[in-house]
Amino acid sequence: MLVKELINSDLNVTIAVKKSDLFDLFNEFTAQKTALETALKKSETNEVYYSPAEVAKTLQVDLSTLWRWEKQGYLTGVRVGGKKRYRQTDLNKILEGK
Repeated sequence: MLVKELINSDLNVTIAVKKSDLFDLFNEFTAQKTALETALKKSETNEVYYSPAEVAKTLQVDLSTLWRWEKQGYLTGVRVGGKKRYRQTDLNKILEGK
C-alpha cells in the first residue's frame, strides 16, 4: 500500500520514518512553499506584491508608519490570499517622491 492510501484508509497503523526522510520532506515542502510565495507576488498583470515587513524594511520605516500612511491615504494595502500586501507600483511612487 502506498502512504497516501494508508492515510486515506480507516486502518490504524504506526509508521516509522527515518530522520533523513523527514529532512528531505521538509526541504521539499520548503521549496514548494517558496515557489508558491513567489507566484503569489505576481498577479495576472505581473504586479509584484510585498509584505508589510518587506515594505517597512525597504522604506526604512516602522510598521506603525505603514498603518498611519494607509489611514492617511498615502499608501494603499491590498489583501492577497487573506494577507496584507503592498503593490510595487505604489511603492515606486513613494520612492520617486510623488
